[in-house]
Order: sequence, then structure tokens, then C-alpha cells
Amino acid sequence: MPNPFAIETAELMDLQRVAEEFVKEHTEHAKLASYAHTVVWGSRGSGKSMHCRFLEPLAQAWAPDSGLKGDVRRFIELPGAYVGVYVNCREPVLNRHELRGLDAACADRQLVLSLLDRYLACVIAERASDTLRTQLSHVLDFAADPGTAPAWLAAEAGAEQGTRIGSLLEWVQRQCKQWLQSLDAIIDNAYRDGRYVPSLDAFPAGAPQTTRDIPRLFEWLQQCCHLRVPFFLVFDEANVLCRVHQQCINSLISFRSQRYLCIKVASQREGFPVGLGLDGAVDETHDFTTLDLDDLYTNNREAYYKRIERIANDRLKRAGLGVGIAEYLPTNPTEVRALERAREIAARQYEEIPEDRRPLDRDNYVKKYAPALVFQEVLSHKAGRTYAGFDNLVHLSSGIVRSFLDCCSGMYTRYTERYPGREPSQIPVSVQGEVITDYSNQFIQTQIVDRMKTLDRDSEEWKRLAALHSLLKGLGAFFRHRLMDKRSREPRIISISLKDDPGPELESVLVLAVQESFLHAKWYRSKRGNRNLRCYVLNRRLCPHFNLDITGFQGRVELSSADLSLALRSPDAFLQRIRGMPEEDADADSRQLVLFDM
Repeated sequence: MPNPFAIETAELMDLQRVAEEFVKEHTEHAKLASYAHTVVWGSRGSGKSMHCRFLEPLAQAWAPDSGLKGDVRRFIELPGAYVGVYVNCREPVLNRHELRGLDAACADRQLVLSLLDRYLACVIAERASDTLRTQLSHVLDFAADPGTAPAWLAAEAGAEQGTRIGSLLEWVQRQCKQWLQSLDAIIDNAYRDGRYVPSLDAFPAGAPQTTRDIPRLFEWLQQCCHLRVPFFLVFDEANVLCRVHQQCINSLISFRSQRYLCIKVASQREGFPVGLGLDGAVDETHDFTTLDLDDLYTNNREAYYKRIERIANDRLKRAGLGVGIAEYLPTNPTEVRALERAREIAARQYEEIPEDRRPLDRDNYVKKYAPALVFQEVLSHKAGRTYAGFDNLVHLSSGIVRSFLDCCSGMYTRYTERYPGREPSQIPVSVQGEVITDYSNQFIQTQIVDRMKTLDRDSEEWKRLAALHSLLKGLGAFFRHRLMDKRSREPRIISISLKDDPGPELESVLVLAVQESFLHAKWYRSKRGNRNLRCYVLNRRLCPHFNLDITGFQGRVELSSADLSLALRSPDAFLQRIRGMPEEDADADSRQLVLFDM
């Protein structure tokens, strides 16, 4: 039997499979499907591409709950329908070093803007033509209206009496590819030789521009194809685009054209600067809405839990296994008993607290302290936990769906290698523990240590990675110290807030930590309530690596930038400086105690 948790990137899936595998429940996907410009934030592996590809017409028509069985014509006649045009920004045509480096290589700023603006317009027009030709074939016989056609294709639209949309779209695809080849040659020459400054006359004649021609193109296509629904222009992984292309997209967002064109952008948080377009600023209040996939775990864990459960159960069902994911990934019975013992100890400690100092809620007290007591008093201090069980694996994935599937896939592979010819009806605790430990250790090993080995020690990238490695070791040691401190009122904290603004070096490392998903960034009110503080939460994938509680209590410790900067150079010195920090520096968020009980 094939591995039921094998991962294939959404970009490579056919649209029927995208429809079958995508779980839109518990994700606020309705925001993305609304008639509004929308920006989707999410870490790598959080499901951005599945969200984006599900907007394509064929995916919508194959959605299991639609009953349409692939009939796109019926879909676009439904209330709230749309025509999604998917642009994968990681494809080589857009994800090129030359495009990102052209700004620095060429001194003529206006030339760069004009060149790259036309380049993106050709990509968009080609993708729109391909989507209509392959997914909305019923519109291809409609007549093109040369009288209202955009100027750059008006001549072709009226070249013959009764030109059909299908013939015109075929011409657009062919012509845009030729224009892109010409623009590529100009870009390559300008990038290689910054002194090479071609005139606008060298640009291919007739090539469209993004901000001037693309909105008009979609308005005209809507009219000619007799569509009563808007187009969704979807830019997936927009964080890899060059700055000018990102500005072009911001300019499209600033056009209030949602009646015929809605812009959808998916990006990592730090990778797409929303705000500045070519022709002015974009305002979130009026111009677009946001959907934060990372928030699904940090702000609504119950929804994330249900989504993961549905994804996993669907995969097991398609594999012909008649078990649910909670049964497939059983919890370690030794750790279940240890937690029960810790709850008894916590309950006894609660009763020993003087009545005038005792918290009012006994159950919350037990939930808060019992997981720490497992480490402090029940299990051996040197013993590592297996972290086995579905609930623990949900926490381990820290809001990143691919992390959950990666672990499950590794467990299936490890089992079949150990027991050839046997299919698991459940994954043994021992196998779960091995894979989880390896998966946690490999995070730092592959993303930092192995990358550093390929770099010159004097390079800025090596120094930045080395500082990140030290920072993570310092935070991990501090969180472990706090977890094992029986005097701590908040032993399970795995997040910190900065009291002041970081300097350039610390800021650079923190940005890298968030980009690589080692830390999750949030905003919280300070203890005094007088301002917002940037909060950094450790990715729970690292908890087994540092032997921490994976359910990590959602409080935080406020640190100065000077203290945290020390960790960039010496994790040990950092730990020595802050290990005696007064307890009042810990800020507990009592609204988020423990989500899942074992």
C-alpha cells in the first residue's frame, strides 16, 4: 500500500486531487473566496498553495461537497462563484535571480520599472489565457468584441470578422511567450552589464503593462465570455518575487476593481511588503483583507486540531484503513500514567497553599502545573519523552500542516522498513518516539548546521546562521531551566517578549528565525498595558530537541534587547544572566492554558 501520508506539493497536483484533499473547514477560507482583495500570510508548509489552487475553476467544480462532478459551467453560474487564475511565483519565469538583482545592476530606475512591469503583465496574460482555454472551454466559441478590446490586442481581436475568444487566447499565449523571450534578453544584458541601458524603443512593440492593461484585460474578458462573476488573480509564494513585481501587485490591489478582478496574494509574513505600489500606497483598512494561517494554531487551536484530524482521517480512509488518526497514533501509556500521577501531586499542592493565597480555580491550577511536574518529579530528569500520540503531534506541528504529515509519513516508512510486508493498523509508541526525536533534531541540523558547513566562515550568511544557532540554544536552555525550576510560577513558558526595540544585528537574526519557522512572531500588550510588545514563541518542533513540555503554557517572559543579544554570542552567559530573573518578569496569559488533555 502506498504511504497514506506521502506529501506532494500542491503546485504539482491535478485539480481534481486538490479538490479531494483540500480541507477548507476550520480555516476561514471564506475570506479568501470573498469578492475582495486578500493577502494570505503563512509559514512554509502551512497550506497556502492548497488554498490558492483550490480557487481554480476545475478545483471548485470537483469539490466533493459541490455535487458538480467537474462541471465548471455550472459552478460559475452559482452565487458567489469566481474564476481563479493561478500564478505560481516559484516557477522559473518569475523566480529568477536576474529579476531580483536588476535594481542593483542597472542605474536607470525608470527603465527597470518599465521593463519589469511589462514582464509581469505578459506572465499574467499568458496564465489567464491558459486558464480559460483549459478550464473554461465552453467560452472559447464566444465572439471577441474588437470595439472594446484593450489597445494591445485590439488589432488581433478585429483581424477577422467574428474572431473567437479561443483563437484570440491562443494568440495571446503565443505572443506573450515571444514578448517574454525578448524581455528576457534585455534583462540579461542589463543585469550582466549595468552600463547597458536600452531605450524604450528596444522593448517589444505592443507588450502590455501590468497596471495599465491587466485590469482592462480582465474586464474585457468578463464581458466577452458572458461571465457574471469576477476573476481572482492569485499570486502564490509572492515572497520570492522581485521588489518591482511586488510593487506592481500592490498597485493592482489599490485599484478598486473587485467587480471584475480581485487580487489574492499568498506569502510568508516577512516576504511581501504590503503598502507601497508603483502609483501610491495601499491601505489595509480600505483596500484588502488578510487571512493569517499561522494564527489558526496560536489563536484558535481547536479549529487547527479539527482541521488536522480531518486531513489525517481522510488520508487513512483513502488508504483503506478503517481507523481514525487518534487510534492510529496511540499515546504512550507510561506518559499517560505519569501525567495522572502529576495531577495528583498538583492537586495535593493546591490544597497545601494557604487559603488566602490559593487560586480560585482548582482545575486550572492542576492543568497548569501537572505537565511541569511530569518533568520535575515523576519522570527521571534525564529521561527523554517519546512525545507519542496524535494530540502531541498536533502540538509538534505548530500550525504547519506539512510538519504533521512529514512526521506521519516518516513513521509509516520507519514501520514498513522494520516490519517488511506488514501494514500498520497503528504506529507503535517506540516508532513514533524515534521519528519525532529525529524530526526535532534534524530541524536545526539541516536548516542551520549543515548549511553553515557549505559557507565561508567570514561570510555574512554564516555569521547570521551562527548567531541564530546560539540564540536558539540560549532560549532552549532557558526554557528548560524554567521548566525544571520547582519555584517557578510559570514553568512551562516557551516564549519571550522584547521590552525595547532590537538593534540591527538582533533584528536581522529574529527576522531569519521567523522566516525559517524556528520562532513564531506575535504582538501582545505589555504587562502595564501601555504598549504592544513583539513576542517570539518557540516552534514546538524544537521541544523534543530541548526536552521541553510540548504543550507549552502561553505566557511569556519580558526581556531587554541587551539580554537577548547576549544569546547571539554566548548561550551560557545569557542563561547565567537571566536565570535569576524575578518572577514578576513573567507575564502569564491565563486565557490559554492547556488545549488538549492526555
